[in-house]
Amino acid sequence: MATQWCFALALCTAILMFPSTVLAKGSIQKMNVIDKCWQWNPNWRRHRQQLATCSVGFSGKMTNNVGRGLTRYKVTDPSDNPLSPKPGTLRYGLSNIKGKVWITFQRDMKIKLERPLLVSSFTAIDGRGTSVHIAGGACLMLQRVLNHSLPSTFI
Repeated sequence: MATQWCFALALCTAILMFPSTVLAKGSIQKMNVIDKCWQWNPNWRRHRQQLATCSVGFSGKMTNNVGRGLTRYKVTDPSDNPLSPKPGTLRYGLSNIKGKVWITFQRDMKIKLERPLLVSSFTAIDGRGTSVHIAGGACLMLQRVLNHSLPSTFI
């Protein structure tokens, strides 16, 4: 009897925590590729860089989750100064660091951009585990960006 009670309690807990997964047959197949990769790992926050294998684009193709020539950059300051970006700000990470960049956020933050901010090719902005809001009248702009290498005929 105690075993049945424990099983019933575990089943109810699973239904409450993951209702769409437990109740919908085949829901695992309906998840997108990224969620299917990480959602079942309760310790994903401790191993954030391992989540690179879940992503698509250039960061999903990285070797050993670090990639050749990759710069890891952490946003620690929500302020924005378009004329003189301070280290630790999102603008600094996007405008002053060249090459492949993996940007994460130290904590939840609201970033009020003073001017539009251009995102270059081979840039991953990873907000997993934080709540980041881009506010104000400005935005992130992507123009002619790539997430793969060009064939040598285009270089």
